[in-house]
Amino acid sequence: MATRAQQRTYSLQTASKQVAPGVLVVDGDGHVLETEETFAKYIEPEFKAQCPRLVRPYADADTFFLIDGVLIPDSLWLFRGTYPLGYGALAFRYAGRGEKDSHEPGQVDAAGLSINRRLRDMAVEGRDIDVLFPSILLGGSGSNQYRNLPLVSAVCRAYNNWLADYCSVASERLKRVAVTCLHDIEAATREVNRCVTELGCVAAMIAPANPNEKTLDDPYFYPLYEECQRLDIPICLHISLQRHPDNLQRIVHRDFSLTFALVSLPHIIALGQLIFGGVLDRFPKLRWALLEAGVGWVPYFIERFDDKYKPMLEIFGEKGKTLEKLPSEYARSEQLFFSCDPDEAALPLAVEVLGEERIIYASDYPHHDAKFPNSVRIIWEHPKLSESAKQKILGENALRLYKLPV
Repeated sequence: MATRAQQRTYSLQTASKQVAPGVLVVDGDGHVLETEETFAKYIEPEFKAQCPRLVRPYADADTFFLIDGVLIPDSLWLFRGTYPLGYGALAFRYAGRGEKDSHEPGQVDAAGLSINRRLRDMAVEGRDIDVLFPSILLGGSGSNQYRNLPLVSAVCRAYNNWLADYCSVASERLKRVAVTCLHDIEAATREVNRCVTELGCVAAMIAPANPNEKTLDDPYFYPLYEECQRLDIPICLHISLQRHPDNLQRIVHRDFSLTFALVSLPHIIALGQLIFGGVLDRFPKLRWALLEAGVGWVPYFIERFDDKYKPMLEIFGEKGKTLEKLPSEYARSEQLFFSCDPDEAALPLAVEVLGEERIIYASDYPHHDAKFPNSVRIIWEHPKLSESAKQKILGENALRLYKLPV
């Protein structure tokens, strides 16, 4: 735990920041890097022998986490010979690759990413608050290959406890998101409650492609949704490299770059499920954030949703009415938030269609495609965004989404 003096030092590090001065910048989607210590030190004693560990399947292979006999990320990459994002490999070496960066890019030490390095990089980039998501457990808690569900739930609890300690060093500036095993929805619901009421988490995370190919409008998930609505926290749908349905899997994993380009597809489907599956009507006070899929696709699909729903109303009248509002009205409401990539060409269009209040800034730090140290600057100096839009995207919208105290 940090001393009071350390916490004060960390909280003042952005007092003289050069990027977006006078604007509170909230990174709505940053990441930590799990290590073996994350689990070995924090997992409950009865699961020690089955603790997740790093493995190298063969001599020239990258390193993967082994959780309940499953290689994470997806082991399909083993047979392609093209997977560059194994633990601690190519991708993380290039985090912080700005031309004027004052330190070696992507150094990783005992805590996955040292607290001092993160706070220094936050000051370099101009980020005041980071909301933190995992890396390995982005999809690792929902794999359909798991068999020992009590173990996977224990792995999630270990991660949540580790992250609470990690963030305690600078609790005003580092906020955490709960990870759960969705195979056991009752256990997941209890864990979210614990994470919020005892550990101070500000959101719960799930992947858009879920156990046993359940869709997000499946009543199976309702207990989790009800609890998050009661706790007044958002559910964050974050992309992951978990296994997709077989027909999509064959396409997505042909090339690593294609994987990241197409990883938005489950988000598009998820948005349709939330709207047309009645989830947003059933849980009107529950906030959702769709993260790391960009925002440029949203205007197109919202227009498509409207365009295909309106004829049903025109033809069948009240009998064709399955929603309380038009899809576009949900997209512009406080129920939905979308993260943007700082350099998206379609960002001004998304602001025009969705409104300034719907989009949040996300750095993706320290992953390989992050724009560090320039992600805040790219938005702050954007020639086509108004001053009001910049301030809301960089911080104000995330404050509302996560209900963060100013």
